Order: sequence, then C-alpha cells, then structure tokens
Amino acid sequence: MSTITTLINNLSQSEAQTILHALVKNDPELTQRITELASQQLTGVDTEAVAAEVYAGLDALTREEVWDRAGDTRDGYVETGEAADEMIDEVITPWQAEITRYQTIGLQMEATLTCMAVLQGIHQFATESANPFKEWAGDSLPVYADEVVHTWRKGEPDEGDVAELCEFVLEELGGWVQV
Repeated sequence: MSTITTLINNLSQSEAQTILHALVKNDPELTQRITELASQQLTGVDTEAVAAEVYAGLDALTREEVWDRAGDTRDGYVETGEAADEMIDEVITPWQAEITRYQTIGLQMEATLTCMAVLQGIHQFATESANPFKEWAGDSLPVYADEVVHTWRKGEPDEGDVAELCEFVLEELGGWVQV
C-alpha cells in the first residue's frame, strides 16, 4: 500500500474535511473536480434496494422487543405503543436524514427517489407483512409516511418533483399518503 493511501485511510473525518477545505480554498480547478467526483459518487439511488431495506427493517421488529422496551424504566413508564413507535422511528429516521442530506447538497432527484423508496417500503410492510408487530404499528405507519413526505417537502422540491411524487403515490401506493 502506498504512503498516500495509508495516510488517507488513517485520517479522521474531521482531519479529512479540514484538508479538503484547505485544498479547495485556493484551487478552483480542484474544487470543480471534487464536485464532479462527489456528484458521481452520490448519484444513482437504487429505489428497489432502499424499499427492500426499509421493509426488512420494519419486518425485523418484534412484539417481544416491544414488551422488552415497555413498562417501568428509571425514566418513568413506557407504554407499549410508545415503545413500538420508537422502534419504527429507529428504522425510518436514518432515511429521513438521507433525504435531507441529498437536498442539502443539491441532489433533489436523489432525495425524491429516496423518498419514493422509503414510502414504498413502509407501504409494503403495512399491506403485505404478516409480522405480528403490525398490531402495535398499524395506525402509525401512515403517520410515519406523512413524516417522510414532510421531511422531503422541507427541502423545497420544485413543482416537477412534487408532481412526480404525487403521481408515484397515486399510481404505486393507491394514494395511501398525502403529498
């Protein structure tokens, strides 16, 4: 392994960011090249894989874990519904962060595709899963879908993106969630 590769592999995230900022500060050509490389690295959302990952994450939740989390804690009492909501939130929140991240760096198409895929995964779990956990999650799943759409909308998508998401929700999800 070369010395530069070893050096790069051993930088902390903070150190790498500091070095990148210093490099691009005075070199417009390098700034353009880094922008191009970052765009290549970040574009292309595999919507089927994202939907499958969301579905799998939700389908892996168990009633037993609800029972383990519910009840008396040192911070007070946790209702079973509250425990189930926390578990769903743990699956969905990272995807909301991903949508926001794409929008923050100007990749609205990727944000829209990720939003669609997350909605698809939640909808698939709500309509197809035989997991007994759904007894605890049932009514809250559309609420989580609404929250995903709300997160996406905070990124101020343009009219075309809104129309695209509306069409997707209507055609693929039967209008299951409001856009």
